[in-house]
Amino acid sequence: MSRKKTVPELKVLFDTNALYTQSASELVKPDIAQLVKENSSHVDHKISWYLPSIVRHERQYQMLKAGKLLLPAIHKLEKLLGHNLGMSEAILEDRVKHAVESQLHELKLNIVEINASDVNWAQIMHSAVYRLPPFDPGEKEKGFRDALVIESLQQLIAQSPVTPKVCRVVLVSEDKLVREAAKAATAATAACTNVRVLNTLEEVKGYINTLVSEVDEAFVEEILSKVQPYFFVRKEESSLFYKEQLRNKIEEQFSQELTTKPEGVTEIEANTWYVGAPRFTKKELQRFFWTTRITATFTGYDVTNKFDFQGLMSSAAAIPEKKVVMKYGVYFEVDWSVTLGQHKKLSSPKIEDIRYIETEPREEN
Repeated sequence: MSRKKTVPELKVLFDTNALYTQSASELVKPDIAQLVKENSSHVDHKISWYLPSIVRHERQYQMLKAGKLLLPAIHKLEKLLGHNLGMSEAILEDRVKHAVESQLHELKLNIVEINASDVNWAQIMHSAVYRLPPFDPGEKEKGFRDALVIESLQQLIAQSPVTPKVCRVVLVSEDKLVREAAKAATAATAACTNVRVLNTLEEVKGYINTLVSEVDEAFVEEILSKVQPYFFVRKEESSLFYKEQLRNKIEEQFSQELTTKPEGVTEIEANTWYVGAPRFTKKELQRFFWTTRITATFTGYDVTNKFDFQGLMSSAAAIPEKKVVMKYGVYFEVDWSVTLGQHKKLSSPKIEDIRYIETEPREEN
């Protein structure tokens, strides 16, 4: 029995500043939520999302603080309506906690709980006293929560495989001191070659796209059996070739190429159309791009008129003579794409481009 292939995993850990939104109701920025939703179901890569416990509670505190700013307006509304809406600080705290837990579940965000016994408290105290990153060089010694973010990163790394082809770990932080401290902490460990520290959401998107665009040849071969009949099955109206009426589109867009006669040909006869096997070209996130060659075949004749003078004395009858000059093909390529979802299910097909390639003689079988 062949061993099941290990799917590489990317673990993304967010700092508070990467998530922060002034909304009292949203745990993370909308573009972060969109990133998570769009990249949580790759079939050839597993992407997991993490929040340090300190970040989860920091965001809950920020949301609660924003919610409390709305309470005076609610109290004014109660006074206007002469009706108690039943909103208190205790109820607000409970509802904010529930909103945080609900969004954690919806986005499948994992919490990194710090094991206090594994923390290098001596190093944290040293960094705090001497204002080393992530501690701010100012007088207030700001940076304790940031130090716990770095600790969360180190403990996540310790729980993860160290081989880059198996697992990679990314910290996303907009704080320069946090990034410096994270790089220093991971550089000190030889096993941390699979760790990256990124600044912006765009950097995260680019990094994810780079990773998931590297497609294993064996994986392409595996899904090819699904892709080929998805594009074309003879007389199968549900296949993409018929659904998109590709032959009609080619005939409309390239009528000149299809009707132009090769040199020495005076008459053409249309024959069979052939659809080749899809060829993988690239992958962008969950979308796979393919190129399929389509060939329209023709027979080219040289037709000349010869005259028969053996009939009526007063006239000559023209007798056409057809001679095969060549068998040839008019070649096109169709670029198309399809989303490959969970359980290798194909969806959302799209024709990207149709190109005329060449007109060439064909060898007869």
